[in-house]
Amino acid sequence: SGHERAPHGCSCPRRRLLPKSAGAMQPPHATLLGQQQSVHGLNIGNPRLAALTRKVLCLACFAAVVTLAKFVYSLSQAQGLSNVGNDVGSRIFGLGLSLIVPLFGYFGAKRRDSNLMCCFCGCNFANACFTIFALIAAQGLVHTYQFIVEECHPGAYTSDSCPHDDQWRELCQTVVHRELNPQDCYNYFRDHEDEVQMAWKVSLIMTLPVVVLSCCSFWLGNKLYRELQSDAVMHQGAPPAMVQAGQVQPPVMVNQS
Repeated sequence: SGHERAPHGCSCPRRRLLPKSAGAMQPPHATLLGQQQSVHGLNIGNPRLAALTRKVLCLACFAAVVTLAKFVYSLSQAQGLSNVGNDVGSRIFGLGLSLIVPLFGYFGAKRRDSNLMCCFCGCNFANACFTIFALIAAQGLVHTYQFIVEECHPGAYTSDSCPHDDQWRELCQTVVHRELNPQDCYNYFRDHEDEVQMAWKVSLIMTLPVVVLSCCSFWLGNKLYRELQSDAVMHQGAPPAMVQAGQVQPPVMVNQS
């Protein structure tokens, strides 16, 4: 019963034919990877890694554009200053330092370098914290400025916290950079109150998007960093080579006499 009669009368053992898909041998980790996706010239098989890489590259490019726009704006605002020529060098140096962080993100995502991504997300976290602290400090200074104008008219103090004669001189030397009597110093503060309020509002409008951008860069950069770490660990445990599917050859029937 385990044999079947061949055309020539010989008795041959029955053979089971393998299905065509049996020749396709895939490593266990192949199911974790999807089709290759092109991300700015990179071919990435992990769909999650490809999506994070795309987002980080876009954020890094956008951050570089924002940095350049802030640099151009600061130069345009400094055109009327007498020391603008001496200030250009320091502004260019500051621009170079500001562009380092977006470059960390761009090349870290482009080269899949977890160390650069760690620098990218860490610098953005520090920048967000520092900027929020600076905004809180600036708000405190604006509040103090308003308090001086409203409550501290020389000769008509309404609060014990108002500056006295010697304190007025020190305050004017710090803010106005010249020595004035208390009344002239108060007049200077009062005349520039609207400018201070406008500068604070403009600074707030320009700084809040930067804080949001830094927070997003830190969040996505940290996710990409972790994904790069896990992707590297997965590839270290993967088989060294992929077995390509081959065409199944029909079995050879051997005549037994």
